[in-house]
Amino acid sequence: MQTYRPDIDGLRTIAVLSVILFHVGYSQFGGGFVGVDIFFTISGYLITKIIVEEKCETGKFDFFRFYMRRARRLLPTLLLVVAATLLVGFFMFPKDLTQDLGGSAVYSLLSISNIYFWLNSGYFDAGANLRPLLHTWSLAVEEQFYLVWPALLVGTLSLAASGRKALLIVLLFVGCGSFLAGELLLNGWGPTYIQQLAIDAETTTFFLAPFRMYEFILGGLVLWLPKLGPKRSLLSDLIALTGIGLMAYGIFFVTEESKFPSYNALVPCLGTALVIWAQNGRFIPVALGIGPMAYLGRISYTLYLIHWPATVYYGFWRAGPLENADRIAVLAVTFVLSATVYHLLEKPLRRPTPKRQQLNRSAFGLVCCFVGLIL
Repeated sequence: MQTYRPDIDGLRTIAVLSVILFHVGYSQFGGGFVGVDIFFTISGYLITKIIVEEKCETGKFDFFRFYMRRARRLLPTLLLVVAATLLVGFFMFPKDLTQDLGGSAVYSLLSISNIYFWLNSGYFDAGANLRPLLHTWSLAVEEQFYLVWPALLVGTLSLAASGRKALLIVLLFVGCGSFLAGELLLNGWGPTYIQQLAIDAETTTFFLAPFRMYEFILGGLVLWLPKLGPKRSLLSDLIALTGIGLMAYGIFFVTEESKFPSYNALVPCLGTALVIWAQNGRFIPVALGIGPMAYLGRISYTLYLIHWPATVYYGFWRAGPLENADRIAVLAVTFVLSATVYHLLEKPLRRPTPKRQQLNRSAFGLVCCFVGLIL
């Protein structure tokens, strides 16, 4: 049974703040982009837990309900941000940038923007700061994960007599295969025709979902770890502290020049999994779950979607590198807009109250499709 864990929202806060502070130009957060990898590991844990527990407890899994919940969580804010980004770009950008923005918007709405940017750029290319929807590549990877993961888990649990044990073997096999495939590509060890298809090894392993799958699986594997001692356990705190240290390695010591994803993504993902596992600690889980940390984690999706277009457009208007005052302005706009969108759009549609009329499934789907087609 799913129970709310504020410490996981605290992990989301670390992830999203790392990404935002990296993008606005704080050099201390040179590896802040690994916040995306932290998000992937959190998602792997939560989604695997939802699927495995429902299947094991009830003997079945409601695919339609699962995908409707994901849609209510992701689509309304994404549609709003894409619409606002297109509108601002139409008036602010020259023709060539507007055309590129339109292309990335279409791919974003189809959940394949990672493929668009794989074919057209690298994440750290000089022109990346003129692509307001570049950050949607990670959302596309996550949605592709949602597409295949339930079928894989439910199919394995249904067909294998040993159930969870067989699923563990499958996860280990897929996870190791995902990581090793990336290493082969990055080191040029694969067959020549594979290297040629990859276009650019670093860009391929960065953007494409198969080479990121192990990050989700690391989170899912937490379900098979033995439960740690009683509540307020010192051992749990030591494990969580080790995890925080591994995450800090990625955030503060990985750079744009580092070999990536590779072990530089594996390390913070492993740290995230350790923190999730060590939920019985006396200090670390409590610190992660305090009010401001948990709140920022709850609005982290909206923060992530809004911060990059705000940064790109402000930088384009500024026509130069951001100074400290500019960074503060971008951060302020991002937090105000994100809190507003979360409370007025995301939260009401995701968790409607009894007093508020809820769109039924058909109406919600039709409205999202209609808005998407207009965009």
